[in-house]
Amino acid sequence: MGLRRLTSVAGISLVLLAGFSGCGGGDEGDTAEPPTVSAVDRGKLEIAVNQLEIAGQSASGARFCSLVQPSLVDEAFKSKRDCAKQAKAFLTHGGFGDGLEIESIVATPKGATVKFDTDPASDLPFVKEGDAWFIDLRGVTGAQK
Repeated sequence: MGLRRLTSVAGISLVLLAGFSGCGGGDEGDTAEPPTVSAVDRGKLEIAVNQLEIAGQSASGARFCSLVQPSLVDEAFKSKRDCAKQAKAFLTHGGFGDGLEIESIVATPKGATVKFDTDPASDLPFVKEGDAWFIDLRGVTGAQK
């Protein structure tokens, strides 16, 4: 059961990396204080993870891509349609298995990391744009390098 969840989170990273290869790295020189995760933001992150599970259950690549950082979707993929197509291929072949259980949510200098209850532990970075939280493509690629 835990291995299926780990495979799911790793699959997210692979889908995102497939589209994001060739993009530049983040700002290594950022010295800003890490944000705190308020109760409101924690709730929004939990909703985003829930939407990720729904995308997996319905094999909806479009729903999955709506959770990806909008400012980078066009940079990472040929188009929103390409993002949806790549995500659907992953989701159709297993998706998130038994679901994603949140172990913790930790503030980071760029946003927040959702740590999942898997063995071994896995996590997914999120960034806030406007009032919403999205999967942080740069965080995913940084974690994989």
